[in-house]
Amino acid sequence: MSIFIINASNIPLHYLILIMQYTTYSMERTPLLGGIPSNMIKRFLILTAMTLLFTLTCTVQVTAQPPKQIYFEGFRINSQPVMENGTLLAELRPVTETLGFNVEWNPLTQTVTAHKDDLIVELKIGSENVLVNGVNRKLSPAPEIINDRTLVTFQFIELLCELDDKIIDWNENTGIVTIKRKNKFLTLTEDEILEALEIGKKGPGALERNRFKSRYKLPVEEGKLWRWRPDIWFKTPYYQIVETSCKKSTEFKKYTLEEAKEFIRMLKAKNLLTFEITAYSDYIGIGKKINFILKQEDRLILPQKITGNDELADITSSWPFPTYKLPLMVSFNAGEIDFHKKAVLVYFYRGENTFVSYTLDFSRYK
Repeated sequence: MSIFIINASNIPLHYLILIMQYTTYSMERTPLLGGIPSNMIKRFLILTAMTLLFTLTCTVQVTAQPPKQIYFEGFRINSQPVMENGTLLAELRPVTETLGFNVEWNPLTQTVTAHKDDLIVELKIGSENVLVNGVNRKLSPAPEIINDRTLVTFQFIELLCELDDKIIDWNENTGIVTIKRKNKFLTLTEDEILEALEIGKKGPGALERNRFKSRYKLPVEEGKLWRWRPDIWFKTPYYQIVETSCKKSTEFKKYTLEEAKEFIRMLKAKNLLTFEITAYSDYIGIGKKINFILKQEDRLILPQKITGNDELADITSSWPFPTYKLPLMVSFNAGEIDFHKKAVLVYFYRGENTFVSYTLDFSRYK
């Protein structure tokens, strides 16, 4: 008996319909074939034809859409990528300035310099050489000027994202390119720093009325603690700038932009993210009885540093009965955290069976 293998992708749709009709018609008139009952052959051929028909009709060739729009942190960049001689190009100035770089143009040497903090990138029209802090990198094709716009290969935008700790993603179905900061907390823009300084200048009364601190308090997810449940705040760099600016204003001092930038550089060098905790207990040495874990999907991240756990707690009569209260600072390595995914901060008190967990949605905080 011969076996035929049919490639459904090469068979027109109306032919497959005819195959189904023919097998139904002919097998009603064929009593036996090779010792196999006709009804079994009939079912087999009908099933085969239907499978081929389904395969043909459900196989859709999806063509990837070339990038047609670029977004940074949800905001559309006012420049569309263009295709030139089969190569995708992007306009240099709008993209680099949106990413926080200062762009300078030297018409005599036809050179563009983009700099941000201690990062300096230089490129020349017509040259494939790109200098990154003096180190040569190759990008092809070379930058060119078209209709008074400096256009660079899309690889240059990817290079800037790599150098500046940003993530670039291209959705091939929509043609939308999105750029995000890997860690928005340690890479505040100048506008974000200025905003934080202005909020702090308004003083503690304004912060209290606006419930600023309460917006950074982590919500409880679950746990077995009630009486000794701690209060936890996500102490982002933005939050700390507001806090310092507020404190300076009460002392009739000014917290400058340069001081705040230097503070951010220091935090970035340490690469730590900090939580402020007020822990409660009936035991003055509570610091020796607690621990923390940051859980993100299937990963468990241990604290890099716990400050204050060696101290003795203070006694208080205000909450909600006489108890001991201990302020703590808990820091985690920011490099181990994916800030585009939710996490859970778990507080353990006197062992793993007594805990409380807090929801941590990074998108909610500045």
